[in-house]
Amino acid sequence: VIQSPGHPEIYPHGVTCKWVIRGEPGEIIRVTWASFNIEANARCLYDHVEIFDNSTLFETGHSMGRFCGSTLPPVMTSSDNTVTVVFTSDHSVAHDGFMASYAALNASRTCGGNYFTQYGVLRSPGYPNRYPNRRICAWTITVPAGRQIRLNVTDFQLENGTRRGCIYDSLEIRNGGQDTSPLIGKFCGNNKPPTIIPSFAHSLYLKFSSDGSRSFKGFSITWDGTSTGCGGTITGSPQGSIMSPNYPQHYGISAECVWKITVNQGSVVQLTFVDLEVQRRPVCFSEFIEIRDGVNRNSKLIGKYCYSDSIFVVNSTTNSIRLKYVSRFGGSGRGFHLLYQTICDRVIEGFGSVIESPNFPKAYPHNRNCTWTIRAPVGNMINISFSHFAIEGPRRNECVHDFLQVSEVARNSRTPSTLIGKYCGSNVPPLIASTKDTVYVNFVSDSSMAYNGFRLEWILSGCGGRLVGAWGQLMLVSFFSAQNDILVQC
Repeated sequence: VIQSPGHPEIYPHGVTCKWVIRGEPGEIIRVTWASFNIEANARCLYDHVEIFDNSTLFETGHSMGRFCGSTLPPVMTSSDNTVTVVFTSDHSVAHDGFMASYAALNASRTCGGNYFTQYGVLRSPGYPNRYPNRRICAWTITVPAGRQIRLNVTDFQLENGTRRGCIYDSLEIRNGGQDTSPLIGKFCGNNKPPTIIPSFAHSLYLKFSSDGSRSFKGFSITWDGTSTGCGGTITGSPQGSIMSPNYPQHYGISAECVWKITVNQGSVVQLTFVDLEVQRRPVCFSEFIEIRDGVNRNSKLIGKYCYSDSIFVVNSTTNSIRLKYVSRFGGSGRGFHLLYQTICDRVIEGFGSVIESPNFPKAYPHNRNCTWTIRAPVGNMINISFSHFAIEGPRRNECVHDFLQVSEVARNSRTPSTLIGKYCGSNVPPLIASTKDTVYVNFVSDSSMAYNGFRLEWILSGCGGRLVGAWGQLMLVSFFSAQNDILVQC
């Protein structure tokens, strides 16, 4: 145990105390705080405790954090066998100080911990030997505000998952310092993480789980927290969440963070703000969130937001959206927390486009029911062709689990739609040519197996179209078709 002078009595003025905690080679040091009450300051300029990881630089080490006030610091873990704790008091206010315990742990047998250095290594327990069964390990990595963390996955060998995902051994990585932070991915043997994983802000959460059966070599991951910035690009994820840096605390430094979210073609993005307190002012001036309909900086502006006392929803009209979080002076509010999801029930009009299953070309999510309504101008038809198709196969020659169903109906008709076809398995459906101006494309998945899904292209069949070129000739037509007894508009 280490404690401030005189604890639990008031500590003296004008002192500097240093504790060097050193374990044996191959050990790491874990520090746990039992009590903490030191003069408070936003930047801890007066009385404070600072802890250093001396394994990276012996003289002073990398600072793992400077703390003051009355909030308990987090449990802290070194990356090697030496830690230095420094307590400093000035000549003004004094309180009853702190008490902390420390332990030297075998690095190869210990899993989990809270890391605050800008560099380090995370390894599965026992690495490079096989990891033990029935083990759960959780790590958090936190670097100074305004920095981003880059994980470099140098080795990764875990048990394979199934079509239902990584249900045996897995490594879960989240964008933030909590087990509820936005999920980056859940990875296993046949679903390996990318080599480089950047964070959205200055903290990451990793959780390793193994079951009671097979075990493998595990993983080795290094991190670098020296790059500056925040934000990121999200693709191929049908749903998730985003939080402002340091949420639910204010950020503390000026920043400009940009997130770009792109979902599959044919769908749109829906944002649900579950908490928004960037700035409590009627006009969003120096602290705000700017949302645009598309990923470019000059895409159509949806709106600027800085405060709401209730949940609200923002929808894009395309398959991408851009969020910019601006904090000129560090902010004074909690920040924001939003959920994003893919909306695949929509009406599509135009001359032609692409529709993809959610998460294509990766496995589609379970328990989805998506309906795309394709509408052509009155009197025109629709042609559909598939470039990719992989859906759970039939049962007794019937598509009863996952399937894609295509039907048609005339616009404003009171008669029910007519089924064109119901498809599943891996055989690409034939070219579809509708005889009506409205086509319904309905995709359904159940809770069992998932495949890579589908990609289709549709195009207008009839008159009208998209004209390309510097000049040309256009004839405008409006007439009754004697054969179909309907009005044709081009």
